[in-house]
Amino acid sequence: MWGLVEQQIREWAYKLDATVGEIPTSELIKALHQWTSRKMDEAQYDFQQYFFYELGQKQFDKQSARNFGFKPQSKSMLAFMRLPEVFTAQNVDEVFGYNGNRNSINSKIQRLRKDGLIKKIRSGEDKGKFRKQI
Repeated sequence: MWGLVEQQIREWAYKLDATVGEIPTSELIKALHQWTSRKMDEAQYDFQQYFFYELGQKQFDKQSARNFGFKPQSKSMLAFMRLPEVFTAQNVDEVFGYNGNRNSINSKIQRLRKDGLIKKIRSGEDKGKFRKQI
């Protein structure tokens, strides 16, 4: 590519030289190289900023979590945290938004029990309800 550009500049320089006088092509070529170098650096910077923005944002979030003592939570965990200390299947339906789907409600309760996050209350006033373990 540079050979073609240099050749074209030389051709114009020779044409101008024939009518006006000698034009130093080395300065033109040097200026062209500098301009191209700057543009390539800018393009590389723009590409890197675009490409690595998301990765940088994730790293910033992780670092913020370490520095400020919080971790990003999943939607499921955030919904679990909105449940009251003692709750029913109806509360699970409302908080997780299952719209009365009994299979989904029961599956969520089973998963929470399996993960050790809740226990079923076996006796007392709240018998049949669930209690958070964390």
